[in-house]
Amino acid sequence: MAQGETAFEALHDPSNSIEVTMANTEAPIAVISAMEAEVHALCAQLSNAAPAYSSHIQVIDGYLANRRVVVAIAGIGKVAAALASQYLCDRYNPRALLVAGPAGRVAPTATPGTAVIASAAMQHDYDARPLVGEQGMLPHLGVSRFIADAAITKQLIRACTESVQTSERQFPCIEGLVVSGDQIIRSPETRNKIRFDHPDALCVDMETAAVAQVAFQNGVPWGAIRLVSDDADEMFDADEVIEYSRETASHMIAAILLETSARL
Repeated sequence: MAQGETAFEALHDPSNSIEVTMANTEAPIAVISAMEAEVHALCAQLSNAAPAYSSHIQVIDGYLANRRVVVAIAGIGKVAAALASQYLCDRYNPRALLVAGPAGRVAPTATPGTAVIASAAMQHDYDARPLVGEQGMLPHLGVSRFIADAAITKQLIRACTESVQTSERQFPCIEGLVVSGDQIIRSPETRNKIRFDHPDALCVDMETAAVAQVAFQNGVPWGAIRLVSDDADEMFDADEVIEYSRETASHMIAAILLETSARL
């Protein structure tokens, strides 16, 4: 590994690459994030890790707690998340799709530093009315909310609680609705509009609902971990969110998934 090179970059350096074969037929747990900063701690914990390349995403295939795990860096936004999710479903036939990363606060209880485990996800910026009777409803599916797998959600909450108990930092863990849209929320007016439209929403991101829809349409159980990084207001600072993702959220995500993967 070259000086100054991260473990993730080294793994994806062609000079360090490992030939990937389809000999491993164990159905993996698939983890999707938008950016490397969000899962670099998780990738560092994978054993027997090997890179896999596609035209649009980076994937690392390895083992966590003796369970096969593939980690995909999808890119930001719903389309990128959907492409990565479908690619993972087609190539790896995963036993579960898990999406992880930071989020902005919607509910007052979801203060920065809170871990949100999704009970459901929906798009806050999708509106097909008058073809349907309510905002967020997808006409071809007849649903607006995608419900997270109950068993996965239970294990994520349990792992989150155990991680909090063994951590020097305090991470409140709550369960509820995650809403997604193709915009970074940077004003209280926009945030409050989302909360008005979706009173039970806890946090807002740009990927979870897309992953949930792909999982739903492929019949794959799914779950989500979102670490609240900001108040979704005019104080939003991209550099601070990326630093939080790398230095705090990624380690919390790795700890939660380490506990969860052993039980799925």
